[in-house]
Amino acid sequence: MLKARGFQPENRTAEIEKMSAVIKRARPRAWLLDSPSFTDLHELLALESVQASAVIWEDEHARAHAFALVDPYCNLLMECTVAESFSAIFDESVHRASFYLRQAYSSSGILPTLDISCRAEDAARLDCILKEGFITEPYQTVTLRRDLRAPLPEAALPAGFHIRPLEGGHELPAYVALHQAAFGSGEMTLEMRRAIMRAPEYDPALDLVAVSPDGKLAAFCVCQIVREENALTGEESGWTDPIGVHPDFQGLGLGLALLHTGFQKLQERGMARAIIGTRSDNERMLSLARKAGFSIDHTRLWFSKSIA
Repeated sequence: MLKARGFQPENRTAEIEKMSAVIKRARPRAWLLDSPSFTDLHELLALESVQASAVIWEDEHARAHAFALVDPYCNLLMECTVAESFSAIFDESVHRASFYLRQAYSSSGILPTLDISCRAEDAARLDCILKEGFITEPYQTVTLRRDLRAPLPEAALPAGFHIRPLEGGHELPAYVALHQAAFGSGEMTLEMRRAIMRAPEYDPALDLVAVSPDGKLAAFCVCQIVREENALTGEESGWTDPIGVHPDFQGLGLGLALLHTGFQKLQERGMARAIIGTRSDNERMLSLARKAGFSIDHTRLWFSKSIA
């Protein structure tokens, strides 16, 4: 019998290790980079709001077999290693997540939907999602890969622009403002950006920004190498994601220049492939990815459910 308990913030590192172990046992090798990844857990569980939503299911020996959490975008993320318990734990995860969101948004007067995604070939999860009354969304998440083993193009920048790593904490307010403008959303916060920079695999040299001639942060690309994931998958891959360009500087080739710079830095560190993700309805990002040499690896379906 598995028993659910809340996340213990005072033991955050050990708790994340338990949840990472669940991912390793629950997923096929080829799916280990899916969300939530090991790095996602470190970044998300640095946030108090996510800690408050997280649940771990353990056996009588305190070994974790499942977990669930709600990320800042109201997405339910869960994994379970026990096939015969998957459906029951999934249902409980949905009910707990719905209760958490109703409490979290009680003062706003507007309730969000609870969202979830899965691969089309994940039949067990897909069946549970549909039985719980989730509605299929018209878009998917697209993960793309690009080979880095051949000679790479040089980054071409407009006159007066240059690319460098983010210089540290004093630039975070400007960076967060850039991120919000690029995505047209206020979802990125200082707390979330600091959590990204505290993740074990964060490398400041790979946290790239493009700077305009007058010194403004014009675009960004966060590159990352997660050695633990590569060791488990047998790959040498690095991420060039997220990437964004301020609306005032779009159309100048900054996104492509950042990707080319990121490719060079990943290649210098021995990576054979670059990975990037976006939504199927983000034509601008898909066009940039194809121009940079990416091709689609897999997609994830998205679903939403009213919690009213």
